[in-house]
Amino acid sequence: MFGSIVGRRRRSLWAILSLLFALGFAWSAIMAHSERDAALDSVAERAREGSHLATAGLTGKQLTKPITGSSYDRLAAKVWKSVSSQGDISGVTIWSSRGRILFSLNESRVGNAPADMRSLITGIANGSASTRVLDGTVQTFTLVSKADGPVAVGQVDQPCALVAAQTGGLWSMVR
Repeated sequence: MFGSIVGRRRRSLWAILSLLFALGFAWSAIMAHSERDAALDSVAERAREGSHLATAGLTGKQLTKPITGSSYDRLAAKVWKSVSSQGDISGVTIWSSRGRILFSLNESRVGNAPADMRSLITGIANGSASTRVLDGTVQTFTLVSKADGPVAVGQVDQPCALVAAQTGGLWSMVR
C-alpha cells in the first residue's frame, strides 16, 4: 500500500514536471519569435530613415524618369554619403510607381523594369511600406513622394546579419 502511494506521487510529480517543461519550451519559442520580429522591425525602421535621407534631395522631376549621366554621378555621391552614415546599408533603389528603376547605387540597373517586381512595387505605391527577407538581405520598401508630385518607392537593402546581431544575445542563447 505504501509503495502505491509513493508511485502515484512520483507519477504526479513527473506529469507536473513534464507539463512545466512543455510550457517553458512553448514560452521560449514564442519569445524567440517575437524577439526576431522586433529586431526585424528595428532594422526596417532604420531602412525607412535611410530611404528618407536618400530621397530628401530629389526633386519631383527626378521621380519621373531614370537618372543618368552627370546627374546620376552627383546623386549617387550624395545618396551614398547620406546612407553610409546609417551603417550597414548595402543598396538603395528608387522605383517609379510603375516598377521602373529610376535610381540605384548599382548604376547598371537604372532604367530597367523587372517584370517580377512590378506587382510588388505598384502595390506599395498604392499602399504603405513593406519589408521582406530575400537571399540573406532585408529589403525595406517605403513610399516616397514630393508635395503635389509623383509617387515613387524607395528600396533600402541591409544584410540579415543585422537581425541576427540583435537576437544573438545571452538571453537568446539561454532560451
